Amino acid sequence: MTLTLEATRISISEGLEKLSSLRSLHLNFEACGEIKDEGLKNLGSSLNQLSTLNSLNFKFSQCQLVTDEGLKNISEGLASLSCLQSLHLKFQESDEIRDKGLKVLGDSLKRLDALQLINLDFFGCKNITDEGLNNLSKGLGRLNSLESFSLGLSG
Repeated sequence: MTLTLEATRISISEGLEKLSSLRSLHLNFEACGEIKDEGLKNLGSSLNQLSTLNSLNFKFSQCQLVTDEGLKNISEGLASLSCLQSLHLKFQESDEIRDKGLKVLGDSLKRLDALQLINLDFFGCKNITDEGLNNLSKGLGRLNSLESFSLGLSG
């Protein structure tokens, strides 16, 4: 089963908990000015219920209210997805994503043994430095099944 939603006002986190057999999830919130860290906390928490998920695609580009805390909330939810094989995260032009968020993401990714493909897009995130990339790479170095990695970054 696959669920794809484009910018919607429904309470996604509550609905996801009822879709425990979901294998693929695509959520697109690009340029949604109302998306905040608190919403990502609920979304991240609901990922714990999706134990069969093998493909995840979240787009939060130009969501200016999303900060490192929001990325942390998503990252913590990712850590429980032991079947996840494909991950796409897009935070283009999200100015409040910083090194701290990449560290937490890297710490979560290292727990995903089945992960084969990662596509991370932080293009235009001006507050990411070498320190953040180094912390992210520490987590990636522990992924033995990883076959493909893509990183979009420009400041």
